[in-house]
Amino acid sequence: MIVPRHLKLAVLGLSVLLLLGVVWILTFPRTAKPSVTVQFVGFTNDVAGAKRAVFRVSNDGQSRVFRWGLYRMQTSDSQQSPIVAPKSRYLDPGAAELMILDVASFTNRWRAMFNFSPDSPHLRLSEAILKIRGEGIPVRSFQFCSDWISE
Repeated sequence: MIVPRHLKLAVLGLSVLLLLGVVWILTFPRTAKPSVTVQFVGFTNDVAGAKRAVFRVSNDGQSRVFRWGLYRMQTSDSQQSPIVAPKSRYLDPGAAELMILDVASFTNRWRAMFNFSPDSPHLRLSEAILKIRGEGIPVRSFQFCSDWISE
C-alpha cells in the first residue's frame, strides 16, 4: 500500500511537535516560590474621609513576578474576604509598588494577603487564552501576607 506524501509529512510534523512539547515540559524548571515582601506602611484617608491602609509590595527576587488583581483581608478569627485590587501587573526584580486598600474597622488583628505568580511561558499562555476565551488555564500562585496589624 502506498501512503500519500502529504500524509507522511503531516504525521512527521505532528510527531516532531509532540516530541518538542514533551522535551519542553520535561526540561522546563518547576515553578519556584517568588521572593516577595508585603509591608504595612500605615493608614491614610481618601478625599471623602474613608480610611485606607497603605502597603508596600516588593519583588525581592531575581526574576519578574505577576501580582494578581485581588487581595484578601484576614482577621485573627480567620475570616477572609476576597476584594478586587487595582489592575493585575508585573513587578520587575527589585521593583515595588504602594497598594492603597479599603479597610473596614476591624475589632481583631488583621492582615492583607496578596497572590503572586512567577513570570513563565505558562503564565503568558494563560493570559493569552484568557483574552481569547475569557477564561485562562490554571497557573500556580503563591500567597504573601503582611504582618498582623492591630489598631
